[in-house]
Amino acid sequence: MAKNTSIRIVALIAGVLLLTLIIVAIFVLLDKKIDSEQEEFAINSSWVYDELKSGDQLDTTYANKEPLYLFASRDLLETGYDFTQCKLGSDSFSDHDSHFNLPSSSGAALFLVAEFDRAVSEDTKLNCKSIPEKGQLAIGFQKEKGK
Repeated sequence: MAKNTSIRIVALIAGVLLLTLIIVAIFVLLDKKIDSEQEEFAINSSWVYDELKSGDQLDTTYANKEPLYLFASRDLLETGYDFTQCKLGSDSFSDHDSHFNLPSSSGAALFLVAEFDRAVSEDTKLNCKSIPEKGQLAIGFQKEKGK
């Protein structure tokens, strides 16, 4: 009886380990799929972007470009700020969860955090209600390669 019990325990432990291995493999494969989608997102286009602060007026380059994207530095991401509070003119951004990033002028990464899917006028300002002072923001759009 003791021999059967120890065999069952070993089989149970082996089963749990196998199940854990399968779950880890699934998450690794999903992460690679997400990374490849982000890589394709970056490779198939070049970016036009400028670093801004809340209250800054957008350059005329951004007028009538759709969609526009909001990027933020890790400092701002770590504060837990809700980037949907940011507005271009009177319209809000929508969440855009992404691991994609671009380099800032200081060399720090600017992560894609929100998307704005309407055209803006030449005098539009970026307004981010109660945003912490630390960190960097940028607005940008994708420019198709070859254009």
